[in-house]
Amino acid sequence: LRVLVDGRLRVPLDAPFFQAGPALVVTVVAGCEETYRRAGHEALVLGQERVDLSALLRELAARGANEVLVEAGPRLVGAFASLGLIDEYQVFMAPKFLGSSARPLLELPLERMSEARELNIVDIRAVGDDWKILARPAN
Repeated sequence: LRVLVDGRLRVPLDAPFFQAGPALVVTVVAGCEETYRRAGHEALVLGQERVDLSALLRELAARGANEVLVEAGPRLVGAFASLGLIDEYQVFMAPKFLGSSARPLLELPLERMSEARELNIVDIRAVGDDWKILARPAN
């Protein structure tokens, strides 16, 4: 099941994501369901100001999903992390320094080092020229 979390419906229906096949679009925009149904997709309204990610995971579980791969930008990954909804990270690290203007892996505003989220490294292995790091939250 391909799911797009698009709170404000910013991804147009002619985007490559939708060309790859049916998808579930999760949003806060009420009244869009018929438009997506006609295009061969399903829209699900969860939340008011922001998509309720906990409700989304409950919905996916009710549909039989017991594993969810979140492949997303730093804002959405940070939202899942802030809510404690991630139980395993798979981080691929290229052998490059991107510099100070690079985008963060996840948005997780921390004021002090003592607020850092601790991880337990489960596995590190080379994948081509990259490193794959498998880690789980320590708490």
